[in-house]
Amino acid sequence: MSIRTLGRDGGLTKFPRLLANPATPPGGAALMTALAADLDGAVVLFKADGKVLSRAGSTAGAEVVRAAISKERAARLGREIQVHDWHVRLWPLAADGALTLAAARRRPWPLQTEAEALRAATIIATTLAADENTAERGRLDTARRAICRSVFQLLMIGQVAEAQRVAGALQPLILDVESVRIHVIAGRTRDRDALLEACEARIGSLAIPVACPARSGHVIVVEPAAEADADEPSSVRAALIELTARSTSRSLGSSRRHPIAATSAGYAQAISALAEAAALPHRTANAEESRSLAEAVPAVAGGWAARLLEPLAAVDDDGTLRHTLEVALTFTRSETAAILGVHRNTVHARLAAAAHALKADLTRLPHRSAFHLALRARSEGGARDDRVTLAEVLQDEQLKAWGAALLDRLDDAVVPRGRARMRDLLRAFADADGCINAAARKTGLSPNSASRWLVAAEAAGGMRLRHGYGGAHEVAIALAATEGFELLPAV
Repeated sequence: MSIRTLGRDGGLTKFPRLLANPATPPGGAALMTALAADLDGAVVLFKADGKVLSRAGSTAGAEVVRAAISKERAARLGREIQVHDWHVRLWPLAADGALTLAAARRRPWPLQTEAEALRAATIIATTLAADENTAERGRLDTARRAICRSVFQLLMIGQVAEAQRVAGALQPLILDVESVRIHVIAGRTRDRDALLEACEARIGSLAIPVACPARSGHVIVVEPAAEADADEPSSVRAALIELTARSTSRSLGSSRRHPIAATSAGYAQAISALAEAAALPHRTANAEESRSLAEAVPAVAGGWAARLLEPLAAVDDDGTLRHTLEVALTFTRSETAAILGVHRNTVHARLAAAAHALKADLTRLPHRSAFHLALRARSEGGARDDRVTLAEVLQDEQLKAWGAALLDRLDDAVVPRGRARMRDLLRAFADADGCINAAARKTGLSPNSASRWLVAAEAAGGMRLRHGYGGAHEVAIALAATEGFELLPAV
């Protein structure tokens, strides 16, 4: 509906100007402000009980409207009410009188101005209803996304039954599965909301998209996984590949199928794949196409791992400590807290409890690496061999081959300088518990050079080594398997 400008007789000018561009429709509040300016008075929106919902324009005029509301009870809506030297008009915006728009001005109402203001009130009513619908959709979207985040955080600490119940509020049976795949699609921070909306529109009925609580540019997708298809990507991954291709700022990492109770391992694997994807032309990487530490750990390691972690299991009835430890061995403490949806102090307390139960010094990178290895050992059915030692696990040929391949890839990241090699720096870095300065001194490099070498190694290996990330633990395990680097005293 258009409203023409009336000119000098007090007609509307700002209000129709707001409506001139249909590409940028104004909200109800902006329209009320424009109408108040055109009338040189006040515009007030109130409920049937007299409660003011919104107002614009003159404060004095708004107070006059308040006084007129009670006077209106005895008058017919639409008739002029005069309070002192103010002239008030009242227009119902709902058939039952639940919502009324009032306008007050010091000058009398010319017929044309009144007609234009009445049509303006109708437009405001329609716009306010649209605003409320938009706000309600926003509230529903916010609630749905909060539920998705809670589902992900429950899965990350192994609370599968609880996660399935919560997810059922969104879509019944969506997580009634044995296995999941985790995908992480990364883009620019400022585009994350649009990326999340695109994921919701494309795959919202097939998977659970989540705005990553730890990394502001990431969207996590939990996909209920059917049997693996070696030839074709799943429909979810195919859609994510298409979304990734739309922007050069995006990259995608996908995990293998994991038991739903091992979602945290799947997420860590997807993050590793994402780091690899950043260096690839198509910016996508799938853990199905590479050999990870979890696939290299021999089956016989299950007995050693179970024995090492047994003291933790004895005090960890619901698995919270184990899952917190697993996440904290891959991410920083702050990220772990955000991923699990708890305070950083809670993470610290859980890790302290785990360290106490395990009688381990988790400040030592080699010790953490041993537990990182144990947590990736597969639990095989049947009787386990408790006699297997860590030394025997590290002698396994497939683990040694994995370690050699990783270290060779990192060695190629830089040209050796004098007697210093990348492998020497990595060994010193692991032995110094991740301290770059100490590792630099031990290898004869400057701290800046050591830092640059580690950055190059991160790019070459598709992993994060510095700042306490899990890539450093995998390097320590590779060194232990190939060069005898000690992780723990004989265990």
